[in-house]
Amino acid sequence: MSGCSCHAPHIQRFINRMFQLDLVIKLKKMGIVGVVIFIFVFVAMCGEKTTEEVTKANIKEKVVEAYENVDTYKMKTEMVMDMTGEIEGEEKTMKMIIMMDSEYDLENAKQKHSSEMSMSMGEDSISSTLKQEMYLMENTLYIKTLGEWYKKELEESPVLDQTEALREMFNASEILEMKEETLDGEYVYCISLDPTLSELAGSFAKTQALYEELGLSEIGLEEIEEAIEDCEVYYWVSKKDLRIVKVLTKIDMILEKTLLEEEIKVTEHIEITATLTDYNKPISIELPEEAKYAEEWEKSPFASCQKERKEMEKEIKRIEEEIGSIGGKLRIVNVANDNNTFYIMIKNATEYTLMNDNGNEELDMDNNSKVSELQVIIKDNSGNIIADYIIGGNGEFAIFTDGPVASNEEGQIEITVSKIEPGITYSINIKAANEETTEKYTAI
Repeated sequence: MSGCSCHAPHIQRFINRMFQLDLVIKLKKMGIVGVVIFIFVFVAMCGEKTTEEVTKANIKEKVVEAYENVDTYKMKTEMVMDMTGEIEGEEKTMKMIIMMDSEYDLENAKQKHSSEMSMSMGEDSISSTLKQEMYLMENTLYIKTLGEWYKKELEESPVLDQTEALREMFNASEILEMKEETLDGEYVYCISLDPTLSELAGSFAKTQALYEELGLSEIGLEEIEEAIEDCEVYYWVSKKDLRIVKVLTKIDMILEKTLLEEEIKVTEHIEITATLTDYNKPISIELPEEAKYAEEWEKSPFASCQKERKEMEKEIKRIEEEIGSIGGKLRIVNVANDNNTFYIMIKNATEYTLMNDNGNEELDMDNNSKVSELQVIIKDNSGNIIADYIIGGNGEFAIFTDGPVASNEEGQIEITVSKIEPGITYSINIKAANEETTEKYTAI
C-alpha cells in the first residue's frame, strides 16, 4: 500500500483515506474485518513518529533538546519500601508507601506537593498514616503537617526541577536496551539503563540538600552509595516530543550499623515510580490563606525531634567511645555481684570458641582450631588492678560458669576478689581472639 507517509501533502492524504475506505468495503465483503484494525493502527503509528530517526546513539541528545523550553509539568510519584531489620538475631519488618502529587512552575519558581505516607510494622500490622502539603514559593518553603503550617526561609531558592535530576542520570548512564512500545495509549521508547552507583546516589543530591537545611537528613550520599547492592532503572520517553513520561527505579540496599554494642542490619527493597504529564500546560500555584500565618519551622515537632535525635546520637557515640565497643565482637552484656564475686555475662561473636587456660597463664589463641583463651582485668575507681586473670588458669578465682563459650553464644564468667565495695564503680576489661571491650559497673 503506497502513500502511507507522515509528511504527505493534504491531497495525497485525502487520496490515501479514500483508498483505505474503498479497501475497508472490500475487506468487509470478504469477511476480513481484522485487517482494517491493523490499517488504522498503522496509520496512527505513522502520525506519532518524529521527523528524524531516533536511535540509541542520539536519543540522549534528543531528550536534552526536548527540555529546552519546558516551564511547567506535573508528576505523580509512588515509592514502596520493604525493610527487614535484624537486631540481636531477631527479625523485624516494615513496609512504607509514599504517594505524592506534584506541580512545577519553573518559570515562577513555584512548586506544590501533596503526599500521603502509610507505614505498617511487623506481623501485627501496626500501621499509621501521615498526610502533608508542601509549597515552595521562590525561597520560602511552607509545610502543613499534623494539621499545622510551618515555614522555612531557605538560603537560596532550591528550584528542585525533578526532570533535571532524571535527565542527568539518563545522560550519565549506559543504555542497555531500547525498544518501542505503547504506554497508556501513547507510543514510547522503553529504555533500560545501567547507572553507576555514584549517579544513582547523586540523583538524590538536590533533595538531600533541602533535607539537610531542614535538619531532616538521616543518611549521607556516601552512605547511600555504599549501601546500594543492586539497581534497575527504566525510562519511558514519548516518541511524539521525546520527553520523559515515566521512570521506574528498583533499588536493593543493605545498611549496617553498630549502636551501643548492638549490630543492626537493615535490608531494603525500594521501588520508585514517577509519571510525568502536562508539559507546558497552564498551572496556577497559589499559597493557601492559612499558610500565610505559618509558624517558623524550628517550632515544628519534626525540628524538635530532630534536635533530640542529634543530641541522643552524640551521647550514644560518647558512651561507645568510652567503653571502646564500636564494632566490638566481644561484649559484656550484663554484670552482677555478691560480696566477693563478679558474675559477668559475655556475648562471643569472635568466630572463636573461648576456652580455659592451657596452663601457661598467658593469653593464647589458635587460628587453625579457632579457639582462644579469655583474659579479664578489673580495676577499682582509683585505677588499682584488683583482678588480672586468664580464665581457667587461676583455680576458682576465674572460671567459666557453664564451660567454654562457643562463637555466637553467650556465657558467664565468675571472677572472685578479696572484697567488692558497694557503690564503687569498677572498670571491667575482657580480651580474647584479638578483640577487647571495657564496661563500667557500679557494685551493689
